[in-house]
Amino acid sequence: MFEPDQLQKERERLMKLESLTVLDYIRTSIEILMQMKLEDDKDGAGPKDSKPHGFGMNDNGGANSDFTSTF
Repeated sequence: MFEPDQLQKERERLMKLESLTVLDYIRTSIEILMQMKLEDDKDGAGPKDSKPHGFGMNDNGGANSDFTSTF
């Protein structure tokens, strides 16, 4: 986990960025976590009786979204 001073530095760094950049950063982080979860499920590392997480994936391995990138 992060130390309190690391969190404060990260918060200050993110406050200097444009909001769309921060949202893209968050979206990318979530996609990475979802991909890691899928890989764990494929490897059988997850519980056998776990329920699907409910997020769809697109053809590129990213999360389906109603939003489009402006970058």
